[in-house]
Amino acid sequence: MNIEEALRKIEQAENLLSQAKEALLASSLPKEQSKKDVPKEESTNDNEYDIDTISGIVSVLLSLAIKNPTDEEAEPELDRITHVSIDAKALSSLMRYNWSRLKSQVQDYLSDAANPSSFTIVREQDRNTGNIEEKKVFLSAKSRNPVPLTLRKDLGEEHWRIYTFSL
Repeated sequence: MNIEEALRKIEQAENLLSQAKEALLASSLPKEQSKKDVPKEESTNDNEYDIDTISGIVSVLLSLAIKNPTDEEAEPELDRITHVSIDAKALSSLMRYNWSRLKSQVQDYLSDAANPSSFTIVREQDRNTGNIEEKKVFLSAKSRNPVPLTLRKDLGEEHWRIYTFSL
């Protein structure tokens, strides 16, 4: 892991700590006070979907594509949902090709244009090699055959993360 990757991971950890602190503060206030005094933040992918589930992580990816952010805005969120082996160079490549294509074609995978979780997984394919587990999930697409999104986790990890996608 190089310095850039370590700094990115530290930033992610700080974001998670900040979210946990906000959640604790909100839960410790009385209901009436919490509604009045705690400012409502615009809902984010962090709160909408559980990235520790396959459907949640795909929903986060598609939700982000629907919003069509700049690459600079999308990079921290993509980094959060991609596998740890995706370093800065690989993420840059993923964003340059796969991500830009997904942003223009995201509606092909959704039955409801406004609902990022309205996709359909038509098939799953597991592959284990050594200490790495991979799962390809194929999403239904309107204009072409089902399209793969590859998830990966290392042996002993609990949760899947995106390794690559051809969406």
